[in-house]
Amino acid sequence: MGQTAERLLELLEQYGGDEKQILRENRELEYFYALSDMRENLLEWYPFGREDALLQIGSGFGAMTGLFAARAGEVTVLDGDEEDLAVNRRRHGGRDNINYVNCTLDEYAARAAKGGETAPGGAGLYDCVTLVDGLGDSYVDLADLNAWILGRQGPELLPLLTRDFDPKGGRWMARRVEVPLREYEQCESGRSDLNFAFLYRCAIALNVNVTDIIEGYS
Repeated sequence: MGQTAERLLELLEQYGGDEKQILRENRELEYFYALSDMRENLLEWYPFGREDALLQIGSGFGAMTGLFAARAGEVTVLDGDEEDLAVNRRRHGGRDNINYVNCTLDEYAARAAKGGETAPGGAGLYDCVTLVDGLGDSYVDLADLNAWILGRQGPELLPLLTRDFDPKGGRWMARRVEVPLREYEQCESGRSDLNFAFLYRCAIALNVNVTDIIEGYS
């Protein structure tokens, strides 16, 4: 087992799974990268469906798996490195909607082609596929894998990648202030009056004083 994976398992056991306490008392960068919830910001904004079947290609140490499991219906974590999966299981194994598969992407694709692997429920298709943590040991491996996927499935994937893209960030902000996107857009455009609850949530999301917003300083 790799030293980082082994040490993470020891720390998770020692601290009873309290990841915040681990980070407070162990300041090594590799632990911060593995356990910090800041990495969830990469895809926190995306509107995963509660019934979605999601395939996570590359486990890492599970930095993104908790977010996926909380938002999607079923998550399949695929990785050829059993050590990474062991840490991921220790962190998120209590959730009943995560399936861990220890094999490479090529092996998994071969199984699927033969009918041996399908999305949860037997549909054979996933609603979302993520590639945040690489399956290899280097960025070169990850770049090569991305190139292979886009080369094989680019025409089908690109429309999906752009379908929910929101260049103005309205969807993300609407989620942060906990209002429907339509209501947020009406307030932002001036078609609807701003109520105090909306302003207060905006102040929290933007980390400013609500009085400053009301008085026009922020």
